[in-house]
Amino acid sequence: MHRLSLVCVTSAVMGLMFGVCGCSETGSMFGSAAQKAPPWRLAMMTYTFRNFTFFDSVDKSKSLGLTYLEAHSWQKLGGEYPQAELNYKAPAAALDATRRKLNEAGLKLVGYYFHDLGKDEAETRKVFEFCRMMGVQNIVCEPGPGKFEMLDKLTGEYGVNVAVHNHPKDAKHPEYVNWDPEEVLKQIKACSKRIAHVPTRATGSAPASTRSSA
Repeated sequence: MHRLSLVCVTSAVMGLMFGVCGCSETGSMFGSAAQKAPPWRLAMMTYTFRNFTFFDSVDKSKSLGLTYLEAHSWQKLGGEYPQAELNYKAPAAALDATRRKLNEAGLKLVGYYFHDLGKDEAETRKVFEFCRMMGVQNIVCEPGPGKFEMLDKLTGEYGVNVAVHNHPKDAKHPEYVNWDPEEVLKQIKACSKRIAHVPTRATGSAPASTRSSA
């Protein structure tokens, strides 16, 4: 599969799994019965353009005719804020400029990758608040064991979903268990439908269907 196709799959899958949170064309997070988002929303992961700024990524995605983006937390913004990164630590003015850039381009930031979500509640709340402010509907992340009860609470509080990402099994890091879909599903079993497992690459285990906690 072409690399460009691969990097777009995660957000499309999340659109199916988290259909309740589809973004309407009016900008409402949940939309209305008459303004449901389409089940497939093909999004560009800005990691594809990781050698460019986020503003460059917006321009390139627009030129490809795409409407949705999934960003990552360490990409430089660009423009008047070349050193600021797309995360809760960015100056308010930089985030205002980012929202204007997206609005002017007609693009929606629906997904956001933040690797170690749930490390502590104080920082995690800042990430959720940032995502809610930016209109993000799904946080893609790789939480460690024992973090899901707190994350589940915050998904309901902020109205932002969590999608558990995976990397391959690594013998150098035996503590990393997200490579195993069965282990992830066991950990999210008691969680609400706002938390789901979205495997996006080879896991090192037998194939498993993409399933939510429900």
